[in-house]
Amino acid sequence: MSMNIENDNRCTASEKVDTERPTPISTTNHDEKDHCCCCVPVQRRPRQYIADRVHGTSKYHEDIRPPLFICFVPHPVNYFRYLLEQNVLCECTGRIGCWGHDNPRLRQRIFSIGLFANIIAFALTFFSCFSISTNFNILQAASFSQGTATAPESEFPLTYFDIGLRAVALDSHPTVGTAVFSFREFCSLAESGLDRYMDPRMCDDCYHSSITFVSSCIISLLLVLPSITTDFLRMYPNYDVNCQKFYGFVVSSISMLVSLFTIWIYQRNCFSSFHDGRVPFLTANSTPVSFEIAAAANNEEDIFYADFEWKAGNGVMCLVAATLLKIVDIICNLIVPTPTITRDHREQEDYEIQYGVAVRTPTSTVDSGEQEEAPQQSVVV
Repeated sequence: MSMNIENDNRCTASEKVDTERPTPISTTNHDEKDHCCCCVPVQRRPRQYIADRVHGTSKYHEDIRPPLFICFVPHPVNYFRYLLEQNVLCECTGRIGCWGHDNPRLRQRIFSIGLFANIIAFALTFFSCFSISTNFNILQAASFSQGTATAPESEFPLTYFDIGLRAVALDSHPTVGTAVFSFREFCSLAESGLDRYMDPRMCDDCYHSSITFVSSCIISLLLVLPSITTDFLRMYPNYDVNCQKFYGFVVSSISMLVSLFTIWIYQRNCFSSFHDGRVPFLTANSTPVSFEIAAAANNEEDIFYADFEWKAGNGVMCLVAATLLKIVDIICNLIVPTPTITRDHREQEDYEIQYGVAVRTPTSTVDSGEQEEAPQQSVVV
């Protein structure tokens, strides 16, 4: 009997000790959880202000927004905001400028100037693209270079030249008359007195570079369109973002560089092959003459020389003017900073809390997670 009582007392004491012992938790302890990189929540940057600008529903001045949906912030900015918007490069670019950040009217005037410059630049670049044509009348109106070949003792030119990006228009009354020769035909005309106009050794230079001329001219035209939509968007501070300022600056700069490249490659690879100055032109009986025939002639009086003079055509002048206007747009983009909400994280959180889903801090996320796990803790017996 006494032994049974002692055993019962021992069991009761052991149960009492087990009851008072701290409860083991089946889940990972706090120390291990703190050191687990996969369990530490990452703070999410607010995105509601970007989403509203993308969908045209910005809560700042809701009744004021760009007139066309194509002038809203592009959708990829909402999906890839860390790559396209919320990064150091875009935020530093957006911070540049000192005008129009606190004066919406001044901002609108500045970007109205940039918009007007881009529209005129588009029209001028569009006109310069007509130099791609092989029509005689169009080439005369939109050529990149215009030249004349005049006899030394004559007041009237013997030949008029209009060089485009794919062909040359000639108006030579004594010999050819009115004609258009594509760059592809130059080498086939080498034996027909082509060296009166250009170096026969460079007859295929224009043709090989014509694709570059045409493509760069068209690219320069198309790049003006995104700049126009960017100017529209940046007029409205409640829709302006960092990436649009960076994008507007980069696109306008690339368009300007492509225009300059078109002019440079045309000058270097095509126009330089045409004669400049005094060269042999015709014989006494009005037949074409080459340098070889002129060198072999016994009497120089039988050879008529011509003075070649060149000037810029309407096409290249329009392209140069469009390039200068793009500089105006670049300046307009740089001098106006983006709104503070695009760079101020606290203001972004306030907007998120007021108009969207509140962003939880890492501390609140951990606490709520622990509170959710607490009822599921199991006691190991």
